Amino acid sequence: MPKLKINHINSFQVFQVFKYGSSILVSIALAKSYLTLSDLGVFESFIFYSSSISFFWIIGITQGLLTSYPDAIKNINNKKTLFYNTYLLILIFSFISVLAIWILYQINPSKISASISPEDFLLFFIYNLINPSTFLIEFILLLEKQYNTLIKYGIISLVLPFLIIGIPAFLGFTVSWCFLGLILWATIKNIYLISLMVKYSLFKLIKSEMQQLLKLSSPLIFTALLVGSATYIDSLIISLNYDSNTFAIFRYGAREFPLFLLIANAFGSSMIPLLAKKENLEKNLAEIKSNSKRMMHYSFPIAIVLLASSQFIFPLVFNKNFNQSYKVFDIYLLLIISRFIFPQTILMGLKKNMLILQIAFLELVVNVIASLTLIQYFGYLGVAYGTLVAYFFEKIILAILLRQKIQIPSVKYIAFKDMFTYSAILLSIYVLKVYLNA
Repeated sequence: MPKLKINHINSFQVFQVFKYGSSILVSIALAKSYLTLSDLGVFESFIFYSSSISFFWIIGITQGLLTSYPDAIKNINNKKTLFYNTYLLILIFSFISVLAIWILYQINPSKISASISPEDFLLFFIYNLINPSTFLIEFILLLEKQYNTLIKYGIISLVLPFLIIGIPAFLGFTVSWCFLGLILWATIKNIYLISLMVKYSLFKLIKSEMQQLLKLSSPLIFTALLVGSATYIDSLIISLNYDSNTFAIFRYGAREFPLFLLIANAFGSSMIPLLAKKENLEKNLAEIKSNSKRMMHYSFPIAIVLLASSQFIFPLVFNKNFNQSYKVFDIYLLLIISRFIFPQTILMGLKKNMLILQIAFLELVVNVIASLTLIQYFGYLGVAYGTLVAYFFEKIILAILLRQKIQIPSVKYIAFKDMFTYSAILLSIYVLKVYLNA
């Protein structure tokens, strides 16, 4: 059996799986600890608010870094300053985000302190100042081709937070000690980040480089914000039209199977720097096609098994109150068809970021219109169908624009035969299942 070669794709995918697994392990550890349900709610609120104020600009800036790097390495001095200037830009955004939360807290303290106590707010500010910059670590390792180190870092990211955050809870300490664990983990990552920048970067502010990075990142920041807001809009539509029971049923089902999302996003990110090298465009398009085909071969069978058994899985994983959530989950499983089509990745690599932003706005509009329309015919399931329509709309329009504006036909990066075969099987099972359960 041939030994698996570690490369830019599978190393980043493995890291993302470990990183996601870390959050699951921490959640399990806290749930089985001495913390009360109320404490768990406070911890989850801490994580939720931290993510909400930063996810979109972290995604935008790091994707901007991936886009900028191929040009930077043409000039050794630019390459050496790029990581540091990216780090400074993230620090600026971190400060602005924390300042915005502080202003909101001053205006309406009761709203925020209902989830996070005033005593823990200082910890919240510290964490959100020092943690966002640590997302740079994985991208520095990826761009510097330290693939084995990236996987080792993933293993550490899986185990160490579990120990640092989970042990205080098991020893009976308050939830504030878990927040201190988060800060300690962020501090450790910052120390490692600084060591990487000492090795791979010059600590020199280049104003023009930072401006160029911000220019490339801005459309991607707004794109991530638009895409992220779609989930909240879907939930708002449900909450305005149904009671809290239906809202809970929808929310528990309205989630993609994380493995598909992680490997697709990690693959897309790993390809962006390569696509920016236009001289190798044909080769990299072929690599996207072959790798997407390979990912389909092990992802679609999992999706098919999940689709066929979800009505039995949901009551076991959650409880009988959520036995109807599988219907929403089944619709979200169909999103796998769009996940392994990568026109957006190609456009990012070619620095067509403003085009991506424009389509993301249209996708959000389509999502709202489709959801409000289909809810009239399919009830709360119509909102899930609306999300499905919006995702396919985005991929189709981006593929059309790639062909028309850049003369890249979709056959060069989509494995159509395998896509159609797997999609037909998945859709057939879905239709049959809906018919049998009608």
